[in-house]
Amino acid sequence: MNSERISSLVLVLLSLFILAESRRYSLGTIDYPGPGFFPVLLGIAIGLMSLALFIRSLARTRPLTSWPDRQGFIAVGAIFMGILLFALLLEASGYLLNTFLLFVMLLRLVGKQSWPLTMLISFAAVLISYLLFDVWLKVPLPRGIWLQ
Repeated sequence: MNSERISSLVLVLLSLFILAESRRYSLGTIDYPGPGFFPVLLGIAIGLMSLALFIRSLARTRPLTSWPDRQGFIAVGAIFMGILLFALLLEASGYLLNTFLLFVMLLRLVGKQSWPLTMLISFAAVLISYLLFDVWLKVPLPRGIWLQ
């Protein structure tokens, strides 16, 4: 069994879990959806797409993808740790610094981009997301202990 089949079956299980948990909430109607409406749609969509992926993988004679090598697992672990640290340090260090450092880590360490491109994209991402959420949409972003 290849990675495509395994991941599609895991996603089928996830969709079944979402559908089971969404039964706790009322569906409502199309005009007035209840709190369970979108989780049910999400569960159905994930389930149908993962079943289609599984069926498509059965028709393949050779696998489309394979399991990552050692370097791939290290990259996945680095991404996971970066996102975990982002979440844990968000309130203390603030959105701007955290997002900048996360982008630097993803682009430089995982993506192997040059320093100038890494800095440019990281700065642009922070600036655009700050302008979009904090300035335009007025969503309060964590400031951190330095900008309070």
